[in-house]
Amino acid sequence: MAARSTKRHILTWATQPMDVYVAALKDPVWRVRRQAAAALELLGDRQAVPPLVARLTDDDVRVRETVVRALGRLGGKRAIKPLVRVLGDSDHAVQAQALDALARLNALAQVHDPAAVDALIATLQGPSPLRPGAAAALGNIGAPRAIGPLVDALRRAAAEYPGLNMGTAYVVALGSVGLPALPALLDLILDEDSALRAYAALGLVYVSDDKRAIDALQSARHDRNLDVRRNAVWSLRQAADPTLQGRLTDR
Repeated sequence: MAARSTKRHILTWATQPMDVYVAALKDPVWRVRRQAAAALELLGDRQAVPPLVARLTDDDVRVRETVVRALGRLGGKRAIKPLVRVLGDSDHAVQAQALDALARLNALAQVHDPAAVDALIATLQGPSPLRPGAAAALGNIGAPRAIGPLVDALRRAAAEYPGLNMGTAYVVALGSVGLPALPALLDLILDEDSALRAYAALGLVYVSDDKRAIDALQSARHDRNLDVRRNAVWSLRQAADPTLQGRLTDR
């Protein structure tokens, strides 16, 4: 018992050569494997990436979560494809870590894997805490086939959280997809639901280079709903000054 306790202490403080922690990734005790992954993260040596990638399929979700976090901090380009595969993990906490890791690596815009888009779209339909991160990832990827699922997620957020602006992540993602999302945004700004019209008025700023977006915003200035009118005016002001465009998240 004392030997096991000492081993855990050594692993926690990352005071040993990297090979010690790489070997410990295969320890039968999950706590040791998790602490080994954390120690490798602290050491910051990218030679640890391949053995860490090998533990992405660990039986213990706590180990997988720690491994994903470590890869997000030291993985570099070699970690991108393995982390994309993790988006399909059965555990939502691991998926969330993978989203965070890919964002930290600034890798989402480089992802062209249809399986990754599928996994992110599936996440949009999962637990609510994961949906905004999945939406942001899809926006960064710029996947046109995510437009329909993003609109569905926006509608769901507006219905589930009225008045709480919980749909912002989805409308930002739609706008980030660019011109392919314009028809969807034009439909939303005519929706019977004033909350959806207000969100659309914000999202149209991302595609304001297209005259149809400006025309829709000009019409929305006369909407019967105050929030829609305010958002339309705000977006038109952003469109008029290119240095302000895209600052919806700072609003």
